[in-house]
Amino acid sequence: MARPCTLALVETQFEDRTEEHHWECEIDALDNDGIGGRFVELNLNFDVDYKDPDFGLLEPGVTTLQADDTIVSGSKAIVRGQPKFSKKPKSKKPKAHRRQLEMTGTRTVLVVRVIANGVSPTLSSEDLARSVFGTADSNGNTNDFNLSSGFAQCSYNQLLFEPTPNDIAENGVYTVSIDETAEGASATSIRNAALEQLKDDLGRSDLNSLFDHVMFCLPPGKSKGNNEKWINVPTNCIYR
Repeated sequence: MARPCTLALVETQFEDRTEEHHWECEIDALDNDGIGGRFVELNLNFDVDYKDPDFGLLEPGVTTLQADDTIVSGSKAIVRGQPKFSKKPKSKKPKAHRRQLEMTGTRTVLVVRVIANGVSPTLSSEDLARSVFGTADSNGNTNDFNLSSGFAQCSYNQLLFEPTPNDIAENGVYTVSIDETAEGASATSIRNAALEQLKDDLGRSDLNSLFDHVMFCLPPGKSKGNNEKWINVPTNCIYR
């Protein structure tokens, strides 16, 4: 990677409600390797609270990684050289359009329901709106405890998640269809394809100015590698 990429900490929740965390890197669309605007899996097995001896604690959305000897192929990056960490330069955008790293305030969320070659997630748009925001479905059912209410309670109403008011989404949920097969693919590659389709649907690439957070719900499938589980409920993806 000729330019530093921004670290992202991905939290994956599976259908059986178990969770896993791993680090990825967001490659900027302006990367002069001609690779950009997507996430890549890293072969670095860092813990969630990993501290680099020279740099310190890694922070998602803030810490950048660069390594002289790195191979990027598809949705994977193999770092063979010594990784170097630094702090991402502050955005030059007006304050109103910048991500606020403080864990307080009201955040807008877009939930993206991904259909891959006709295969849909087990959760419908109504299910997602109900489980994420507590929005009543067509039968008047709500989730008393949902993602939004959970964060509100834990933060004493200092951190609130609300459905995006953007017209593209009904109750904060939007469906994209991609010409990819989930079976045998990695979650990262499916998410990248959905991300590109979302940008095409919106006609713009600067999602940071539209949403505080984007959450992907992927269709069932079987991931490559040792992990035989596959995402079947929302997966968080934060754009800073």
